[in-house]
Amino acid sequence: MCDPVSLGVTAIVLSAAAAGTSAYGSYQSGKAANSAAKYNAQVAEREAIDAEERGVAERADHARKVAQLKGQQTAGMASAGLDLTSDTPMEIFSQTAEWGKRDAWTIKDNAAKEAWSLRSQSSLYRSQGKNAKTQGYLGAGSSILNGSSNMFNTGYNMSK
Repeated sequence: MCDPVSLGVTAIVLSAAAAGTSAYGSYQSGKAANSAAKYNAQVAEREAIDAEERGVAERADHARKVAQLKGQQTAGMASAGLDLTSDTPMEIFSQTAEWGKRDAWTIKDNAAKEAWSLRSQSSLYRSQGKNAKTQGYLGAGSSILNGSSNMFNTGYNMSK
């Protein structure tokens, strides 16, 4: 049989080990969550850059298609014997150009909105990571304080 002092000391040592293990686990958990959030933020930032680049490429592709359409309109009207300088062909050319510009601005605006959304998500990930890291520190501190309290209570109860 163990004497009460040995049991008390063992209880204090086990409380200290449990507190240390819990504190380390909280710290590591916060650190891991912060790393994951940083990674997610980097991915979102890369996706935002990709959205902008796709927008530029899509606008250039759209401009080529509009130019091709204008050429087809011109060729079609000329082969039909229309005077390309008369009001109707000029109105069609003007409308094609206007709609092409509007579509190009829509493409640019949509790409900018997508990039903004992804950058906002990146910022949110960074904030979540910082919060997780802070939570890990607070959890570690709480574990140490709880463990210290348990050790104090064990020691106090032994002294009675």
